[in-house]
Amino acid sequence: MGYRVVADHIRTLSIAIADGACPGNEGREYVLRRILRRAVRYGSEVLKAQEGFFNGPVSTVVKLMGDIFPELKQHEVRIREIIAEEEASFGKTLLKGIERFKKAAQDVQGKILSGQDAFILWDTYGFPLDLTQLMAEERGLLVDIQGFNNAMDEARERSRNAQNKQAGGTIVMDADATASLHKKAVASTDDKFKFIWFKDHESVVKAIYTGSEFPESVAVGDEVGLVLESTSFYAEQGGQIFDTGSIEGPFGSFQVCNVQIYGGFIVHIGSFNGGSGRIFLGDKVICKVDYERRKLIAPNHTCTHMLNFALRGILGNHVDQKGSIVLPEKLRFDFSHGKPVDPDDLRKIESIVNKQIEDELDVNAKEATLAEAKRINGLRAVFGEVYPDPVRVVTIGKNVEELLADPDNENWLTISSELCGGGCFVQKPC
Repeated sequence: MGYRVVADHIRTLSIAIADGACPGNEGREYVLRRILRRAVRYGSEVLKAQEGFFNGPVSTVVKLMGDIFPELKQHEVRIREIIAEEEASFGKTLLKGIERFKKAAQDVQGKILSGQDAFILWDTYGFPLDLTQLMAEERGLLVDIQGFNNAMDEARERSRNAQNKQAGGTIVMDADATASLHKKAVASTDDKFKFIWFKDHESVVKAIYTGSEFPESVAVGDEVGLVLESTSFYAEQGGQIFDTGSIEGPFGSFQVCNVQIYGGFIVHIGSFNGGSGRIFLGDKVICKVDYERRKLIAPNHTCTHMLNFALRGILGNHVDQKGSIVLPEKLRFDFSHGKPVDPDDLRKIESIVNKQIEDELDVNAKEATLAEAKRINGLRAVFGEVYPDPVRVVTIGKNVEELLADPDNENWLTISSELCGGGCFVQKPC
């Protein structure tokens, strides 16, 4: 029975990875990580298997099922590497986590393992909640799920507060706040003007938010958030930092230090810059983005596109973007590969990106229907991301209209083309 547990888990993981999935921290990818960690814990603690045992049966799965699922044979090495890497990562905390669980279980008064203990196992040792539940069940215990959820919510709140404090803004709009705006018939913010550069934008104040209520007006004083009818400010999303600048009106100047989006409402967070004015609902305002700062951010965003293209070209089609951070002074790009990049490959990747920069290739953008965009050969998109329809297509070195007119052209595999809602430095909007 015990060996069948391991066999079922390795078969599921092998086929999923062969189909292009990969264990990760979110969504469907986290399901795979949970499956793997349950199997590794079971094999280690119940079957007394040696460390690193779990990737071994991959060859057996390929041998038995490779004729039915030819992808298993094609990707056998990659499947083994990914599972071995995940197994090794979890192995670093597995034994300590098991000891931590045993101690917590011994200290239980009654039959309930505390939610705080379950959260520590998740947060510190990488034990998914369902794994802790399974281990507790083996000892005749239950896990306080509500306590776990409360501990998780508290940790997320601490993280949000720390991020907002670092970013210079403390206004956070929760679900109740966005629901209140809907009840007031406030429409979602129209932000298509964020793609227009070096031009002030006229708008109207639709809501004022203090962090706890929506007053009709507010005077000079504490930090507040303004929701406008439309905006030229870019809200932080997709890894790209927000715009800064000012909002001018009859009240004077409102300095924008942070811009966030909550349920479609873009909140401009900041405070008055001197004066003694008062801002009211319905005030007509002018958005003045700090375009000099944006000029530093946009090339870094464009570089994530070039890097995404180069990584797939050198490392293989399995590479998927997993996140990014785009700031005025630097960028970071997260991707799936399963192992460190070989130094020779790294030099090739750098060479491709640098060559595109030296060639001063045009960056082009155009909206297209989602169906049209997805037909483009070689088009990149973030796995699991939900895109609007129509969607913005960004290409480097070719006009988007050329790609849309001949979507099956094999030449498009040699250029960067992506779905994008961010702030690339576009020279030629189509």
